[in-house]
Amino acid sequence: YTSELQFFYLADDLSPAEAQKDDDEFLDVETVAWADALSAIDRGEYRDSKTVAGLLAAARRLGIP
Repeated sequence: YTSELQFFYLADDLSPAEAQKDDDEFLDVETVAWADALSAIDRGEYRDSKTVAGLLAAARRLGIP
């Protein structure tokens, strides 16, 4: 089907900073609790495979049930 590879990086101990973006780029940053993000997967609110795989892999790595 595809030979595409996905790489996910888990960063921790981060602090907020102003993003440097292009003039025509718009970015909305939202903070979501782990429980809410995982529940959103269960409810089908997050449906794209990259988001789901990344969140589930990070939760597993962090020991979040």
